Amino acid sequence: MPSAVTLSHSYYSRLFEDRDHTEWHGGHDEYGFWCFRVEHPAWLVEFERLQSELQAELLDGYQRFPHITLATVGLMDEQRWTIVDQQIAQINASNVCPVNAGFGCLDSFDHSPMISVLDNEGGLEAIRRVLHAVSRGDDPDAFTPHLTLGYYSRVVLIDSVLRPLQARCVEGCTLKQLLFCTFDTRSIKGPISVKRTVKLASEAADASRWPQSNASRGSLPKEA
Repeated sequence: MPSAVTLSHSYYSRLFEDRDHTEWHGGHDEYGFWCFRVEHPAWLVEFERLQSELQAELLDGYQRFPHITLATVGLMDEQRWTIVDQQIAQINASNVCPVNAGFGCLDSFDHSPMISVLDNEGGLEAIRRVLHAVSRGDDPDAFTPHLTLGYYSRVVLIDSVLRPLQARCVEGCTLKQLLFCTFDTRSIKGPISVKRTVKLASEAADASRWPQSNASRGSLPKEA
């Protein structure tokens, strides 16, 4: 990515330049990563509500569907496509089950507001470890499951932007299809293309074990 994303320490946002970062991608057309697409109706309603509330602070034209990134592969070339095939084989061999995820609270990275995602059962982290057994891509050690709401369009005091807002209680959801996706490296906000779909093992997820919504924690940015 053009710059590493970390949880805000200064409480002031930083900016991604909305341009073609040729010095980063070096002519590679696609950047690849593994994710879950969020399609639960209640999650989408709340995602779109918060995105709308923050619209004045975000770059126009953000086109990426709501997703939870698990692991990166990197700037795509022939070698990295081979890595993707190896990771698919590893996922299938590991008999990975669907993941129960919880809807968290409104929070922020330096460059982007986001909704935290609860991984109380460790399913997201477990799949990440399976993928990392083949390749770690560009991933840092720390893992913060989240839904990106967009990118800040200007420098703002994050606390003052997020504090008036509150994520509402939303039931948990089960994530059953792992996606390998790419985006065009010439745009930091362009659409995501789904290139591979891996259906996880068919064991039924127990809804009673869903992590509960963490919206009551409030909207304060936190340090990593």
